[in-house]
Amino acid sequence: MNAEIDISAVTLQTARLTLRPWRETDLEDFYEYASVDGVGQMAGWKPHENREESREILGRFMEGKKTFALEYQGKVIGSLGIEKYNEERYPEFGEKKCREIGYVLSKDYWGRGLMAEAVQAAIRYLFEDVGLDVIFCGHFLSNGQSARVQEKCGFRHYAYGQFETKIGTVHEHEVNLLTKEEWEGGYGCRLLLFDLDGTLLRNDKTISPAVLKAVRDCREKGMRIGVATSRGEQNVLSFLEELAPDLLIASGGAVVKYDGRCLYRAEFSGEETKRMIELAREVCGPDCEITIDTMNSHYWNYRVDPKKQYPDWGNSIYTDFKDFEEPSLKMCVEIFEEEQARRLSGLLDECDCVRFSDGYWYKFTKKAATKEQAILKICAAWGIGTEEIVAFGDDYADMGMLALCGRGIAMGNAVDAVKEKADLVIGSNEEDGIAEYLNRQYLGNSVPESALGYIQQSVDGSM
Repeated sequence: MNAEIDISAVTLQTARLTLRPWRETDLEDFYEYASVDGVGQMAGWKPHENREESREILGRFMEGKKTFALEYQGKVIGSLGIEKYNEERYPEFGEKKCREIGYVLSKDYWGRGLMAEAVQAAIRYLFEDVGLDVIFCGHFLSNGQSARVQEKCGFRHYAYGQFETKIGTVHEHEVNLLTKEEWEGGYGCRLLLFDLDGTLLRNDKTISPAVLKAVRDCREKGMRIGVATSRGEQNVLSFLEELAPDLLIASGGAVVKYDGRCLYRAEFSGEETKRMIELAREVCGPDCEITIDTMNSHYWNYRVDPKKQYPDWGNSIYTDFKDFEEPSLKMCVEIFEEEQARRLSGLLDECDCVRFSDGYWYKFTKKAATKEQAILKICAAWGIGTEEIVAFGDDYADMGMLALCGRGIAMGNAVDAVKEKADLVIGSNEEDGIAEYLNRQYLGNSVPESALGYIQQSVDGSM
């Protein structure tokens, strides 16, 4: 049965969006996106022809008290409606409290993960505060973008059918649903996969007690724990001891280990390593700083001993790299000029090259040695699907991983490009964002809501 809904005194806050009731002052923003060709058709309505049409529909939104405006950086960019589902078509849910979600997003903001973020906030509100048992959500079969949003948010297929729109068109339609039990159970998460620096680690390179406890509690619920880092294995040993992950992806994807054995490694030969070092010095200068990961060691030529700055640096070995010819997994080079970086990347076209956001360092691994390729190998070994993985990251090297996995989560401190590609943005690594998310999503614990930014308040701001 359809539950009663009144969102007139509700505001939901995510990391990037505010979901709130519509206001008369939203007219210009509404008309701006609703008049664009290709937006309304995705939901079965024509572009608005004039402001008066937008004004009339805006009035319905306000009167109906069931449609949120999606506000981003002070501008309304879409809507999310909590509609009635078809009780006659689905009588089997007569004893359940249900509703259906529908949504529209401005064309200018497609591809940034914003709609999935809004839908997830609405799901939480509907299950936790309204008390729904089931949420429906559908899409035209031709609308792959909407299908992906629903998949990322945990909805599963329930039925196919035909949908007749208000403008007289008929579309093949898929109906998906999500139950409260599925949502509370994490809808099939079998692996939690974490980047280290800027994600699992705080800025002081430690794991907070709250995050460590939440991760361990998730393991007790049967989830596997993995680390996917650009660090070499020797530089993560101190964290592995307390975290005890089931899986390690190190050196940016060049090595994959689980259950104490190596599943995969992508090495440069000693001769290739020597050539890479020579080219780095040729392009960036003879005194450029370089690090090399091998299977057993981490080598560096820093002018300042990194172990004095970072005690967690592990078993690093100083070398001037003269006559260095060991097989290697990864080379990192500090490059201050973008033109030099482009030139070196072009010379090393057999390598995957990514810059780290917190400095001028670039990593070079085998072309196929990426975090996402490593994930595919572990999926094959374990017999799991990428849709059963929830991945957390903050930097450019994490973007492919977040896009590949069933749910890609960016930290609040992540670079903007990562946030735009993620399905959800949570609190930062300094705010126990991971602990807040895991406790709320999988552990059912009552936790402060600051990191997820989820609030319910009256329109005038009083709680």
